[in-house]
Amino acid sequence: MEERFNNRIDELKSMFLRHRGREESQSDACSPATSINHRPQMTSTQLPRPFRVRDVVCLKSIMNPSETVAKGIIQSIDPSTEVGGEELGPNWCKVSIQVAVKKDERLIRSYGFHKTIYDAYGAIVAWPCPYVELESVDEMVIQP
Repeated sequence: MEERFNNRIDELKSMFLRHRGREESQSDACSPATSINHRPQMTSTQLPRPFRVRDVVCLKSIMNPSETVAKGIIQSIDPSTEVGGEELGPNWCKVSIQVAVKKDERLIRSYGFHKTIYDAYGAIVAWPCPYVELESVDEMVIQP
């Protein structure tokens, strides 16, 4: 399973590098999507709004995009922002992990002592925008 995960990470990295030229010519803002390969067809009036700083989001597993691995808050979508000494690049978000849902999920870009979602609880991670979804209002817990 670890080998499958590492192969998937390598596949994602190469895919992002191949598409980097095309993405750099587009807007720097990330658009929420449910999966990297499946984007619903929408008219311009139905397109999801780009992520914004302070949005509450769910981070999805790259192994199973329907599974939430963490919840957090967008800190930046600027491609030149660094996380762990590496620039985000296009279509990546800087997210602070507020809730670790699947603690053993490996980070896509590990750094320092941050290797899993559990390790990154309360810290900042880089996560690809296609695997980030806006938290629905129904799921949010509002505390006084």
